[in-house]
Amino acid sequence: MNHPRHKGKESSGEDSSLTVQQAGLMAVIFLALALTLQAQPAWWTATGGPVNPAATTNDYAAANQGQLKQFTEKAALYMDIWLPGAAGGTVTNLDSVVAGWSNYYATNGYSATNPAPQDFNVVNQGQLKYIGNTVWANLVAAGYTNAIPTWLTGTNANDYKIVNLGQLKSVFNFDLTDSDTNGLYDWWEMQYFGHLGNDPNSSPDGNGYTLAQDYASGSNPTNYYSQGGTNIVPTIAIYSGNNQTNAPGGFTEDPLVVSVVNSVGGAPLTNAPVTFAATAGDGGVGANWGGFATTSQTVTTAAAGHAQVYYYSGTNFGVNSTITATTAGHSVTFHSATSPGDGTFDSPSDMTMTPASPSEIDLTWVNHATSATSIIIEKSTDDITWTTVVTLSDPAATSYAVTGLTVGQSYYFRIAGQR
Repeated sequence: MNHPRHKGKESSGEDSSLTVQQAGLMAVIFLALALTLQAQPAWWTATGGPVNPAATTNDYAAANQGQLKQFTEKAALYMDIWLPGAAGGTVTNLDSVVAGWSNYYATNGYSATNPAPQDFNVVNQGQLKYIGNTVWANLVAAGYTNAIPTWLTGTNANDYKIVNLGQLKSVFNFDLTDSDTNGLYDWWEMQYFGHLGNDPNSSPDGNGYTLAQDYASGSNPTNYYSQGGTNIVPTIAIYSGNNQTNAPGGFTEDPLVVSVVNSVGGAPLTNAPVTFAATAGDGGVGANWGGFATTSQTVTTAAAGHAQVYYYSGTNFGVNSTITATTAGHSVTFHSATSPGDGTFDSPSDMTMTPASPSEIDLTWVNHATSATSIIIEKSTDDITWTTVVTLSDPAATSYAVTGLTVGQSYYFRIAGQR
């Protein structure tokens, strides 16, 4: 639709305390408007009005109260059908205004052939802004937009100036349609994703509910815990990996594992997002043992409702660290420590992996454990199931060549001192 061609100062007022008189057009009355629209919202011409497509364009013509009421009635009917939560219900504050006009008509015997005299009175900006503010407040509440247009808020000296049809059209220029015909209305896609063309059968938040189901139920498609029109409340608990001690500059031997279940019924929640964050100490968390560590990482739960990371400690001895795991505002705290540095139980650290040939990786590490009797090296292809590569009888060893590896296969390695 072309934007209304009116001077800025005529539309720059802010919300008014004036109201349209409760004497107006019944919902069934349709006054012919002296204008046509290009690319107008579909609801303007649907079911008999309010726009007459055959009329002559005249956006500078004064708007009257009957026309304002007709646009309002059509908007209320349209929003009752398409705004979230309105199916089978109403946009209450707007429908009550329309009902007041209809009751006045019924009480005083006005009809399509006998309109109320007030309907031919011109509309001023304060009156338009009062109705417009109510219309757009409903659109904001539904997520169609994030703000009421600034010129519809506050009061201004221009509130007593006459409104033209271009300004009237501007207030009602919204369209709750599905232009990409994917079953998801444009305003809903724009609210949550910022673009159209989303797959209605996809579940980007991973909770198993499709976008089509999220739309139908009024759920938030970007929130895992918004499911089927309700908000799931999770319970998170430490499953394993708490209170580990390891050498500085290395990963915990075992992962830090939490379980996440539905607080109602206790069913494990799969693909639930969990954020692990190093909240005290000088280390970080990594999704894999020996991988990249940062102060915070978000992972998702597996089929059993478990999520895990490894803690990588800093380079100092005797540091106590805390790692917090959080989902949907619910948290648990792990504790980890680095060894005291006196050699009593200092595990190897600072392992490096160097490819020597397509089937060989050479490992090196820093040895700290003076009380160890041997060193064990383990490998894994999935960071879950581990097998022993070798047990070195020399507790002071700092290197080992792992051979017989499969070309193209990824491997994880971990080293521990044994006493």
